[in-house]
Amino acid sequence: MTAKEKAKELVLFYIEKSTNLGVSTTKKYDKQCALICVDSMLETLWKVGHSFCGEEIYYYEEVKQEINKL
Repeated sequence: MTAKEKAKELVLFYIEKSTNLGVSTTKKYDKQCALICVDSMLETLWKVGHSFCGEEIYYYEEVKQEINKL
């Protein structure tokens, strides 16, 4: 999955979750939720160690950039 596809998937995930709960949110809010999710993944990857997770860290940094473009 490309970083752009993953970004769209994450934002859509939060849109669907809020809709299922009957909560009205903005796209900006859903993007913020997706960014928090990605930041959490990055924090975990950094704790594991950059030498083991370099490609994953790069990928999720790209995902963050793509979320911001949406």
